[in-house]
Amino acid sequence: MEWISVKERMPPQPENIAEVHYYACAFECGKCELVAWAHTFSGHHEFIWNDDLASSITHWMPLPNHPEE
Repeated sequence: MEWISVKERMPPQPENIAEVHYYACAFECGKCELVAWAHTFSGHHEFIWNDDLASSITHWMPLPNHPEE
């Protein structure tokens, strides 16, 4: 899996309010965190984690599939 720049593209948007997808995200400070990308009740798709840091996300990647065992 490779990092994807937020300038290149954003994660696919969830199709309904009940969906939340999780991604590994890298920040300007060099820190990496697990971040949720959700369809919110306000109708906006957004990163749900820490509003102060959401704007400093530079790259993201989908999480790998769960192990089968």
